[in-house]
Amino acid sequence: MTLDVEGYYKTIEGLTSFTFGFDSVNALTFSKGESKVLGLDVLLKMKINNYRTWLSYSLINNEFTFNEINNGNSFPGNFDITNQFIWSHSYEWNNFSASLGWSIRTGIPFTKAIGITENIDGAFIDYEEINSSRLPNYHRLDASVTYKFNISEDKKWKGKFGFSLLNIYNTENILSRTYQIRQNEDGSNVLREINKI
Repeated sequence: MTLDVEGYYKTIEGLTSFTFGFDSVNALTFSKGESKVLGLDVLLKMKINNYRTWLSYSLINNEFTFNEINNGNSFPGNFDITNQFIWSHSYEWNNFSASLGWSIRTGIPFTKAIGITENIDGAFIDYEEINSSRLPNYHRLDASVTYKFNISEDKKWKGKFGFSLLNIYNTENILSRTYQIRQNEDGSNVLREINKI
């Protein structure tokens, strides 16, 4: 059995607001900022004969700070995954190999739209503070089976068949969320939520 624990802290300076494409009218102004990441990774591996399992857990706090955005207050980074847990299993028997993996993690931050403002310049989406909401938690279960075989007698040519099932319990995990303004038939504007699954 192996246990590995690692902590880290990192600061990145010289970031620009255009690089990250924040969904907010306030973010259209060019701004320089920094990112701070504080994290902890734990990995536990175990092998019993032909069976192997490993558990991993990550705790991350990733924050951005830009002087001209969010009144200079820090906010979660675009890919701030606070908690992530992965449990993987594999078993080998003769030429067969089977694996099963389950993962769950905190949903990533996003900027929620709260309405539409219309004036003589057009219609604009109103947003809450940048990255102040989170998508639902992400989780899935995957499995695979493979079979290895020799194509030639001298074992120089080998083959492998495989079969995989991804997201076995068919969870609709939302990877990102954006918004658009669409016009109804009567010409009125309506806010449309777009989820990437």
